[in-house]
Formats: sequence, C-alpha cells, structure tokens
Amino acid sequence: MFKAVSLIVCLILGLNTVKSQTDVSIHFGGAFPLGAFGDQKLDFDRGLFDISWGGEKNTDKAGAGLGANVGLKLKFNTPSLLQGLGIIATADVFFNPSNSEVKDCMEDMFEAARTSDYSHYDYEYTAPSYINIPIMVGMNYQTQVADKVSLFAEAAVGVNIGKTTDLHTFQEVEGTIEQYNPYYDWYDYYDCSVESNSTWTFETTTSLAFQVGAGLMLSDKFSIGLHYYSLGSQKVKGENKWKMATTIEGDTDYDYGRDKFKYGSIKPAMFTLRLGLHF
Repeated sequence: MFKAVSLIVCLILGLNTVKSQTDVSIHFGGAFPLGAFGDQKLDFDRGLFDISWGGEKNTDKAGAGLGANVGLKLKFNTPSLLQGLGIIATADVFFNPSNSEVKDCMEDMFEAARTSDYSHYDYEYTAPSYINIPIMVGMNYQTQVADKVSLFAEAAVGVNIGKTTDLHTFQEVEGTIEQYNPYYDWYDYYDCSVESNSTWTFETTTSLAFQVGAGLMLSDKFSIGLHYYSLGSQKVKGENKWKMATTIEGDTDYDYGRDKFKYGSIKPAMFTLRLGLHF
C-alpha cells in the first residue's frame, strides 16, 4: 500500500514538473500574402491571364487574397541549456481565398459571353482558394523586459502540406439556332439549350517550409506576434473533368471527358499578425 501511494505521489509530482516546463497555446490572426503568392497580371480585354492555375506554365503568381490563420504551439522550456530558451513544435492552418482582382476578371470573362442572341444566359464559378498546413519544430527564446511583460523570438522549420481547392465553372445558355435548308432555300430555326460544367481538381503537395517570428508575452497568458512564413514551392497540376449537355428540339446529347494538366507553380509566403492564448 505504501509503495502504491508513493508511486502515485511521484507521478503527480512528475506531471506537475512537466506541466511547469511546458507551455501550450492556440493562436489565430490574419494571413497577409507576400510576393508572387498575392500577385497576378490579369486583363481580360487584352487577353492577359497570368496566374498559375490559368494555363500559364512559366508563372508562380497565385492571386491570393487576405486570409486567416489558426494554430497550435507546444513549447518545452530547457533551463538546463539556457534560461529562457525553449523547443517548440507548431501546427498551423492557413486559408487564403483568391483576391478580388481574380474574381473580377472571371466575372468579366463570363459576362463577355452574354449576347442578345440568347433568350437565357446564366453562369456560376468558384475561384480557387489556398489551404496550407505547415508542421514545424524549432527554437524559442523569451526574456522578461517589465513586470508581466516578456519579449520572445523564434524560428522553426518543417514540412508544409498545400492544397488548392477546386476551380469550378458552370454555364447555361438557351436560344435559337438557324440552319440553312438548300432544298427549300430558306433557314430553319430550332430551340436549343446548352449546359456545361467543368471542374479542375488540384493535387495535394508537400514542400519544405520555415518561419521566423517575434512578439510580446503578457502575464504568461496572452501573446501578440508577427511571423513570416515561407512554405516552399508547389507544382500546379491535377485533373480537369467536363460535361456538356446539348438539347435541340427536345433531343439531348451528352459529351464529357477528363484530362490531366500541369501548369506553373506557387510559392506561398505570408506575414501573419496573431493573438495567442496560453494554458
């Protein structure tokens, strides 16, 4: 009985010691794209669509917009090495939609297909978004500068899992087509409708990634940090599936297919300004 009680006491003391040397935090904030990741060259009127998933094979422009970040960080203090030094393990999720310029250009492209010849014209589209999940390990240094206020700096390296969400387009057109009849030397007119669906699905990629950051720790409960993330290079490739239904005078024909594609690449890089909650 005495041995069992002693073992339980030792376990409790050991867990308290580990807890006292471990900091667990969650953080969230904005993700601001940098460089080619947030850039694009688009001008529908000039036929310019320089973006990595737009068919260009020699571009790394992604047209990412302002996004969000949420993540988890574990810090293991190592006072035996250096007071204030710690080992960190982090896991983050970044989400960046396409920016407004990309969406405006797609809108212009579909609106340009609208003509007075159509009795009905409708369309939908979903521009790609970018999801990045970096998992890293590194070092953190923290030093107190005032009562309940500390400065910290950290750096980490690891692997990033990148996913570009599907690009989807849909068009529906109704109108009248004319066909010349040489026997009677006149034109026949037929009611016609066309529906087309296309989906570009992008492969998930992995790449080497790193991050550096610094900020303030307040009362050992809250932190405010500015971090830079470079998430490597990701090839833009995948599969395109399309389906078209053409109806003329009530008779419908279907056409469909799929093709592999390989375009340019993207290099996600961003600043994130975030708030951390520590436990």
